[in-house]
Amino acid sequence: MELSSLSVTLLKVKPTITSNHEGAALTGNTVTLYCNLHQSAGWTFYWSKHTQNSEKETITNVYTISSVSLSDGGQYWCRAGRENPVYYTHYSDALWVNVTGGSRSGPSVSAFSLLSSLMAVSPYLLVSIVLGVKCYRARAGPDEENRTQAVMEAGASS
Repeated sequence: MELSSLSVTLLKVKPTITSNHEGAALTGNTVTLYCNLHQSAGWTFYWSKHTQNSEKETITNVYTISSVSLSDGGQYWCRAGRENPVYYTHYSDALWVNVTGGSRSGPSVSAFSLLSSLMAVSPYLLVSIVLGVKCYRARAGPDEENRTQAVMEAGASS
């Protein structure tokens, strides 16, 4: 009787991590990370940050950072696990979460402030331009008259 052997190789899956933000997130906003697998049902998701020693666990593939602060910025990874004992996927590639100070109302307030300042200064700017043009004409005026008179005298003497 001949015995045959069977070997089973399990391939580890590698999830991808994405964010709802393109570019930097402003402090106070919400950042949502997604750990994407081809089949996400039945998995528990684990989230790591480069400055944390422990993983945070979620039952969905979504990790939300509410009211993000500067300290929330950095590299994040995810992996998934299921069954008992737990079978883990590979870690995802790192995702950088960039956080900058300020809030969404900051730039619009400064734009409004700039516009208000320009509106307040514009009458003075207009008066300055008009006076500058008048002064220029006043200085150029006598020279123009002298040239015209010189041309007339030259024409009369010929």
